[in-house]
Amino acid sequence: MILRDAALRVPGVSAARVRVRRHRVTVRADVRFRDTADVKDELTDAVRREERDQLALARTPRLAVRVHRSPT
Repeated sequence: MILRDAALRVPGVSAARVRVRRHRVTVRADVRFRDTADVKDELTDAVRREERDQLALARTPRLAVRVHRSPT
């Protein structure tokens, strides 16, 4: 929930789904406006920042970010 909330705070993201596994975090986000490449960069930074600040994990998991343009 913490990572999903961080993803939703990125401007342009309308919906986000986060799946956390043992060695990988997968983030899927729908973008309503803005360039998808810019949103992906900001989304990656936001999730990494939350992992470091809020979760304080022993090992940083691999991060996979997928951005999809929303149909509306």
